[in-house]
Amino acid sequence: MGFADAMMLAKKVGADVETDKTAINSYFLYSDDQGNNHAVWLLDAISFWNSYRFISTRDVSGISFWRM
Repeated sequence: MGFADAMMLAKKVGADVETDKTAINSYFLYSDDQGNNHAVWLLDAISFWNSYRFISTRDVSGISFWRM
């Protein structure tokens, strides 16, 4: 799902979007109507930039990304 859809889902289920300090990515947790637990991880522009800055200091020849 896209970022906007994930934000709408978070609002719908009343979840707080938090940031994992280790992964430097945002996520939210919720339980559905059947009691199943879900963790939704987000890669927004800021999170991508933080990840890019981290890997750019390593011996990496390139990166790629795509929309799932």
